[in-house]
Amino acid sequence: MRRLVLAGLLTFLVVFLSIQDAWAAQTVSKGVSFKWEETLEIAGTSLPLKVLIPATLSIQNLPDTAEPGKEIGIQAAITLGEGATVTVNEQTFQIGESVKRAGSEVREFDLSSVKPLVEQVLTDIIQAQLKMGKEQAQQLAAALLEYTQLSLVNQVVVKTRVDGPGSHAPRDLTLWVDAPGKGTVRIDASAKDGDTVHVTYECYWALLLKLGVSKDVYDNPALTPLITKLTQLIGLPLQKTLGEKKADGALTHTITVRAPIVLTPKLIAEILAVIAVIVVVAILLIVKFPRKPRWE
Repeated sequence: MRRLVLAGLLTFLVVFLSIQDAWAAQTVSKGVSFKWEETLEIAGTSLPLKVLIPATLSIQNLPDTAEPGKEIGIQAAITLGEGATVTVNEQTFQIGESVKRAGSEVREFDLSSVKPLVEQVLTDIIQAQLKMGKEQAQQLAAALLEYTQLSLVNQVVVKTRVDGPGSHAPRDLTLWVDAPGKGTVRIDASAKDGDTVHVTYECYWALLLKLGVSKDVYDNPALTPLITKLTQLIGLPLQKTLGEKKADGALTHTITVRAPIVLTPKLIAEILAVIAVIVVVAILLIVKFPRKPRWE
């Protein structure tokens, strides 16, 4: 009999805990893309540039239900996806390997290793600034390749919006690869059972293009006049902003307010009644299907 009562109590405990936390905190994710299509003006030269960066925005520790007055610590993370590209004058270059090397300390894509891209950028600039043919410009660009540094500097911000009886602090989260942004979702203490809180996360990405040359180029007497001339014309190192772009999708999560269960005398009586039913059913099963004694 004691075992039956204990089993009934354990059953109730499991049910009670599942009601208190019906849905465990979870990670909610959404695949997004960022697209830039800008024409950079460089000392009177127009350089059409397109950038595509696929990514996944994830918010950790979001519950489906929460009590009034609850504070929920969350983490926003960005994961870089496959298929990142840069397009210069309708020629597209894959920059996936450069994107993969991006770390939490240096928020920069080093594009110097994407030689065809660097050569295309240099060719367009040299051809326009020095007023020469494409073939000659390509030859000079090829000679400068090993000395050229090309990169994209990144800044990612997630902006939040809350609809319903709740708030988010801070409202803007700065994050990067391996460096999540941390915040808190607060459910108003005055929220009522059944209310819903909609939390929306929108991701914005800003890019800055940097073009420069290493000091070693000045040790090459054949290239020194060219670099000196380009520096005078466009200024090196060169920095051009591509602006801030909003992701093509937002992540929205809904939290339903659930008032905590209070053990009132009436609820306790109902619990004891349930346990009693469980015990009676167990006894009836034992009487109807008695266990045969086992003889050693």
